[in-house]
Amino acid sequence: MQIKKNIFELAVEDVMTKNPRTAGPDSPAYDALNIMEQYQITILPITNSIGKIEGILHLHDILGKGDFKFNGK
Repeated sequence: MQIKKNIFELAVEDVMTKNPRTAGPDSPAYDALNIMEQYQITILPITNSIGKIEGILHLHDILGKGDFKFNGK
């Protein structure tokens, strides 16, 4: 039996990715899209040169919310 915890009872380490894939603020959108496709992720942290998060890029920010599929499939 799995016990569900309230999100506010969890430590950051319980829900985070320790070494997330990231992109820089000047990275082209196609680079971010390639990272998302390669690692099958939909959210990509945008970090500066010292690793501080400057923003979050969601797949829908690049593609919109239409019916789009990778590699034309």
